[in-house]
Amino acid sequence: MPENDNAHLVLADMTVHPDHRRRGVGTTLLDAVRADVRDPGRTTIEGFQLPAGRSGEKWATALGFRVTYATVMQALVVADVDLTRWDVATPAGYRVVHWVGAAPAELVESYARARRAIQDAPLGDTGYQSPARTADQVRAEEAQLRDQGVEQRVAVAVHEETGEVAGMSELYVTPQRPRWGSQRDTAVRAEHRGRGLGTVVKAHLYRRLLADRPDVERIHTGTGATNTHMRRVNEAFGFTTVSEMVNVSRALDPAPPAPRR
Repeated sequence: MPENDNAHLVLADMTVHPDHRRRGVGTTLLDAVRADVRDPGRTTIEGFQLPAGRSGEKWATALGFRVTYATVMQALVVADVDLTRWDVATPAGYRVVHWVGAAPAELVESYARARRAIQDAPLGDTGYQSPARTADQVRAEEAQLRDQGVEQRVAVAVHEETGEVAGMSELYVTPQRPRWGSQRDTAVRAEHRGRGLGTVVKAHLYRRLLADRPDVERIHTGTGATNTHMRRVNEAFGFTTVSEMVNVSRALDPAPPAPRR
């Protein structure tokens, strides 16, 4: 149950073992979630990243959920890519700064503002909005990732004239999959778009990743199916589409009463 930016939502992730499907288990779980919500401000229930056309999506739509957003999952296999694709020049007036873990103190405020630019990315008809992060929230997220053993790698484009972060890209390496990079948000502030900064920071991020971790084999990412610009950027780096996922949403109406015994 997210707070602040998405306090109207309940985000649900229900999984039923294949051997126990078609017995009402998923529907019972959904009813339990609905019955557990006491906040009248929670009006919508959503599920994220169901494999498109598979049993999860079919189950959800049969229960009144509608598809609100589609994501293409893309993968880059390092051994199959011509790494000269990543030789991208930084435009005049900008410099790239890279860090692992905590953002530099002099950049954390403008880095938080740059991260808010992801709110301009198309999200279809989903009720979820990307959080409007503050510097304090950035620090809290960094601490949480450290506690989880996640290596958070960030590259930003700094506007030389103002010293502000104009664009950013973030990537995780988790202890569960130390040879995989997980590409997270890439965003450029509106006033700095049209200069290729998104491509610049991603290229720097990937080059540094392989310099520091030469055993990395793959990089994965998810991109909005309608975000044709970012899909083309990813393909230019060597990503290929491997699957499609969907988000689903419906009104959070009250759960039916439990049957009398």
